[in-house]
Amino acid sequence: MNTWNYRVIKTKDGTEDWYGIHEVYYDENGKAYGWTSKPIEIAGNSIHDLRKTLEQMLECLNKEIIDDRE
Repeated sequence: MNTWNYRVIKTKDGTEDWYGIHEVYYDENGKAYGWTSKPIEIAGNSIHDLRKTLEQMLECLNKEIIDDRE
């Protein structure tokens, strides 16, 4: 089981919904218990690293959105 992955987090920016991709961390039961305070920036040592990160981020778009207010 992964202890973290990328997920979309929904927050509020004033009155507007705001979405970002964050690293989300899971406990031993697979329940999300925390995430990065700011959305992830994409950087790497090579184009291959960037592609791998982007592919992982695209996968999170098919998962349930986490609402940080719940």
